[in-house]
Order: sequence, then structure tokens, then C-alpha cells
Amino acid sequence: MSSAYWDSVYLALSQSIERADCEAAYAARLHPDQLSPLEKRLFPAYSNDASSMQKCYLYCRNRVLRLFIEISLEWLTFEKAKETMPFLPASMVLDAYNFCFRKRLINFGLMNFAPEQPRPSATPRRRPKVLIIGAGMAGLSTAMELNTLFHLHPDIAPEVHILEGRKRTGGRIYTFPLNSRPMDSLGRPDYQPAGVDLAAQIVTGFGRGNPLAVIMRNQLKLPLHYTRSRGPSDCPLFDADGSVVADEVDDSVNSLFNLCLERACQTIINEQGQPVRIHDGRGVIRATQKKVHAPSLGKMIDYYLKAHPRYLELKPVEHRLFGWHCANLEFANATTLDSLSLHHWDQDDDHSFSGLHAMVKGGFCQLPNAYAERLQGQIHMDKTVSRVSWRANSMVQVSCTDGSTYEADAVVVTIPLGPLKQNTVQFDPPLEQVAPMKAQAINNLGFGLFNKVVMVFPRVFWRKDIDSFGYLNEAEIPENIAKGSKDFDEKFGIEARAYAKSRGICFLFWNLISTCRMPVLVAFIAGEAAREFEECSDQVILEKTLSILSVMHPYERTIPNPVETIITRWSKDPYTRGSYSYIPNGATGDDYDHLAETIDNKIFWAGEATNRQYPATVPGAMLTGMRVATSIADRVLGDVVPAWKSSEKKSQAGTVMSCTRNDCGVVIPRNESIFSHLAAAHPVPTTDTPKTQYRDGSHNSRHTRPNR
Repeated sequence: MSSAYWDSVYLALSQSIERADCEAAYAARLHPDQLSPLEKRLFPAYSNDASSMQKCYLYCRNRVLRLFIEISLEWLTFEKAKETMPFLPASMVLDAYNFCFRKRLINFGLMNFAPEQPRPSATPRRRPKVLIIGAGMAGLSTAMELNTLFHLHPDIAPEVHILEGRKRTGGRIYTFPLNSRPMDSLGRPDYQPAGVDLAAQIVTGFGRGNPLAVIMRNQLKLPLHYTRSRGPSDCPLFDADGSVVADEVDDSVNSLFNLCLERACQTIINEQGQPVRIHDGRGVIRATQKKVHAPSLGKMIDYYLKAHPRYLELKPVEHRLFGWHCANLEFANATTLDSLSLHHWDQDDDHSFSGLHAMVKGGFCQLPNAYAERLQGQIHMDKTVSRVSWRANSMVQVSCTDGSTYEADAVVVTIPLGPLKQNTVQFDPPLEQVAPMKAQAINNLGFGLFNKVVMVFPRVFWRKDIDSFGYLNEAEIPENIAKGSKDFDEKFGIEARAYAKSRGICFLFWNLISTCRMPVLVAFIAGEAAREFEECSDQVILEKTLSILSVMHPYERTIPNPVETIITRWSKDPYTRGSYSYIPNGATGDDYDHLAETIDNKIFWAGEATNRQYPATVPGAMLTGMRVATSIADRVLGDVVPAWKSSEKKSQAGTVMSCTRNDCGVVIPRNESIFSHLAAAHPVPTTDTPKTQYRDGSHNSRHTRPNR
């Protein structure tokens, strides 16, 4: 068709482009007016950026994405998509549909309806066996998306099984069932159980590509409580004496903290080893400073604080308030500021989700539970994997601590970074030998920690109209220096770093009345305190927490003792060994990519620490499951091809041991991995670490990443 034809078609289409089409593209992490690099490779006919033909394809793709969002409880069929665009060639609609489907941009998650499966083929093929290690959201997402991708290919659909060491699914989503029961509106016991989230708790916005917008809101229709933490009045801060910090003081110190943080992020180390501020942008700084040994983020924040004209005039309350903002950033990254890379700690900020933050009424566990219900029979509990071994073309052998063994064509590793760093699973051959960059990435990346103190009280004694409130801790003073002494004034009165050890102790409290329907408070422990308090007894931690609450609520003669208490110690959990990943000095965002890379075309990797764009988040983990499912489908089914090319393929007769490809009749020995054959005979350019296209450099210092 001529360019004049496409010009006329697009002229007509341009009148019907709606905002919802563009929003659907952003929701899929794509630019509405640009082809992704992958689309350009798959569909060279549409790759001319100036052509009306490309614009027609983009219209088509965006409309397909929008259609799924509108009916996301149902399976969007090609026929349904074509009905809405009768003025475009069926081949173009099919190209857009196939791309979106294969890349898990449509028909993903938990749909209630799927088309009828086709009849068994007359030419049966060998079905691959895929074993997933871990039933967290990465593992559950991988299994669900594989089931969906192969729904219309039952003859070659992988036999998918998940091995989970715990007696539950969800991984770092854990809604702990409370013994206490909420009351109904008449004060009678409500026997519907309540729970509190001990790990993942908050969704940090549903916009700009969060798949939970579709899965949680449209498909599961989970009840949500949107948090009110959008300014100082929504999260009041209490000083160490119990007084509420004035808004103007909070705003002033918040501005100072953000200024020091911004200047630290603009700093490079010159050839003389001196810090120098530049204004080239974070991307340029990261690229030029990759191999430069630099101070930590915490040290540079401290450097710019001491260099500020206000530093010597700061009052003790302002030092404590500055420490609170440091603690909040330490919570966001699950580590101390002194552990964070100066240049790479926030490399994922350009991909932050947008919109109001929300908590799930009834608990985050409803998400993994819904997946587990659909995957019944595919999840095997109490199966702690101890060894993964394979050879060049062989099947993969997986051994468990109970003595059981499994064999698979491919394995998907979703083990958290914490256990990987402690070598709790042995790989044979060793990762250092077959994937040295991956082994180095495991060493380079950090796996941090923050903990919670959950308290169920007999009554509410705090403000009900706020979701959170904070506490400013005093500095930790050595016993040999008395407060008010000259030594104290000189060494600690104006020394911000003196607060480093104590600033994270119960620095933030969340009011969970809206989600638990009971008087529940959760205190966060971050930074140095998170690790130090894990060595304390429950009694010591609870007494400290209650003493802080007493200071903040002086009108209460006695703070009531909680009727139920749960204290987390995530670094002691053998299946996690911490909370979530972060980038320390010596690491970069490249390490996330290295950790995501497939080994020998049959050892796949998923989990939050394999997602460079969205690390340390639940949706980030789920997106890696989608990525791996796509990568497996690309190998088993072949790459997505333009519609006009697909009709050229000729089928070959097959047997139950034949290759999965219709155009290949090769019989694969039972002891050989299908994926080894596919890699040798049918190589496919795969993208294990796709890049998101748009950028947005916004920051939020009060509640950076509070969804952990």
C-alpha cells in the first residue's frame, strides 16, 4: 500500500485518538507515540518514525491496550480487537495484538474468562517441564502467565510446578492472622478474621505502569484505603519531649534535607579525590562515575549539611528532625545511608509509579492467595531447595532438603537475594564458573533490613483521622558524657551523625484501623536500629515502643498494654534473610540486569532483585515473572513474527518426543532439555531485561517508597 494511502487512513484515525488510548500505553510502560526497540525489531515495516503507517500501527497498539483495560476481567480476543478497528488491515491489528499478548501487556493477571482451548493436535509434541523455585509473587506470576500464554497451545504447554519451602505462599507478602477479632457497628464480635501485613504493606501508586492497577483494582476488586500522607498535617511529627513539631519548622528542615540530598546527588569525585558539584544530570554522572570510588550517600549528605550556613545555628529539635528524614530514607532503602551508593542508590527513580498510595483492607495476602487458588495442584509446600545442577544439554536436577529430587527442562529461580548471598542453594556448576557476572552481582548488591512492631490495643488512644505519625529520637549519647556538659554540647549538640544509631527506632507509626478494623498500630524500625534491635528481646523492644507512645500521648495517664504483639526479625528468616535489595557502594543498576540474565538458556531468574526499573517492590517482582514467562514462550513458540510471514511456515509431522516447534520434527532424547535443543536449533533474540521508555525524575522525601 502506498504512503498516500496510509496518510489518508491516519488522517481519519487522528480524529478519533482519545486520551484513554495514550493512558493505556503509559499503563503498559510504553510511549504512546513511539515504537519500542523490540517492536522495531519485530516489525521493520513499521519502523520508519516519520511514516503514517507507523502512526496507524501505534493507534492500533494503543487501542488494543485500552480495550484490555476496559474488559480486564475477560480475555481480549483478536476478533474483539478487530471488530473495533474495521478500517485497519487485519494483519496490522494481529501484529499489535500478538505483540501485546506475548509481552504480557494484555490478558495478564487473573481473568475470569478465557476462550475454549483448541482440540488436541494431530501432531503431538513433547511438553516442556518447568520448575519454579519459590512461591512469592515472582514465582506465582511466572506460573500464571505461562498458563495463560500457552492456553491456546495445550499440546506444548509447559508442565509448570512451584517448589516452596514455607507452608504458605506470598514470600515477602505476609498477612499475619490476628487472634483478636474486630467488633461490628453494634459492638459485637465480628468473627471474620483480621490480619496485619508484616512485610509488603502499601501500594505506592497505581499509575505509570503498575500492573496492580489491573490485577488489584479491576480483576480482584480488592477494597483499598488510600492513605492521607500527602503533607506535614497528614503525618504529624512528635519531638522527643512529646510536643508536635510546628509545620513551619518541619517545612524548613525538610527543605534543608532535600537540598543536602540534591547536592550530594550532584557531586562527583575529581581526579584529586575532592567532591565537586556538577549539573550534568544524574544519567551523565552515573555513566562517568561508574568506576570511581566515592563516599557513601550518607557521608555526602553530612558533608553538605555541615557546609550549610544554617548548620551552626540549628537547634536540637532541628537536628532530630533532620535525623528523622534520614531515617525515613533509610526505611525506603532498607539500609543505612552510609551503606548506599552515592551515584546509583536511586537509579530506579525515573520509573516510579504515580498516584495515591494505598493499603489493602483485609491484607495484602489476598493477592498471592488469589494466584495460589488458580494454581492449585501446581504448588508444592515444604520443599526447601538445596541444590540445582545441570550440564550442557541435560535436564536440570533440583534437590530438596527432605531428600526429594525433581527433573525439569528449565528452572526459574526466584530465591530472594538474601539467601543467594549466603549460598543457601548450591549451583552445579558454580555460578562463578558459568555466570561470573551474575555471581559478582549477587556479591555487589545489598540486601537490606527494616522491621515492624505490631500492637493490637484494647482501645484507640491516638488520632483516628491520620494514617501515620512520626517520632524524633534523641541522639544516642555515650554513658561517659552527661547531657548539658560542655563535651555534650561540643560533640553532640550540633552533630547530626550522633543520631544515626537511634534515629530509626520506632520513627514512624502506622494507624491500621482502616484496614484491620481494630485498634492496631505498627511501628517501623529502620537503619542501624533495625539490625541492632533484632538482638533484643520482645520485652525490651515492646517497652521501648510503649515508652515512645507514652511521650507522644501525655494526656494518657497510662498507655494500655497491647493485647497482642508481633515483632518481625526478617534477617533471621531463612527464606529471606532480610527485606529487599539496595545499591551499595561498588554496585550499579547493571547488577540488577546481570542477576536477571538466563544461564544456558534454561536457568531463568526472577524476583525484585532482578528488576532494574522497579526493584524492591511487589509489582516489580510480578513484572519479572511476566518477563520470564515471555522469555520461555519466545523459545518454545518462536519469536513473534509479522502476520504476513506467519502463513509461510510449514508444519512438520511430530511425535510425543518431538521439538515444540511446528516447523521442526526433530525427536529430542528424554534426558536432553528441550531448551538446549531450542537454543541450538532455533535461536531467538530474547530480551531478559527490557527497558521502560519514559522518564520522570520526581522525588518524595517524606514517604519515599513506603510500600515495602
